[in-house]
Amino acid sequence: MKFASLFIFLIVLFMSSCKKDELFPTNGYEDVTITSMFNINIFVNRENKYFEPDNFRDFLPTFKMGDRYWLKYRYAKEQTTLLQVGPRITIVQLKLQDK
Repeated sequence: MKFASLFIFLIVLFMSSCKKDELFPTNGYEDVTITSMFNINIFVNRENKYFEPDNFRDFLPTFKMGDRYWLKYRYAKEQTTLLQVGPRITIVQLKLQDK
């Protein structure tokens, strides 16, 4: 009985100590993919809502089209958009999703 209790305890301990980055919290974050329209890089979420970031190159000097990210943003002060497909945003935090 002690062996079974110890075994269960170790399994629970192992499972709770998994790498937390893989389970990145989505609260306050958008699940987005990088896409391009007329050579302007934008984000699109799962509901096909587009976001035009005003500081894209500050966070992504190099990137691969189609990569998925967790995006935290705020609405930009200047709302004039180039493509008129979605709101102009300022990226607050950006994290590449694990594949």
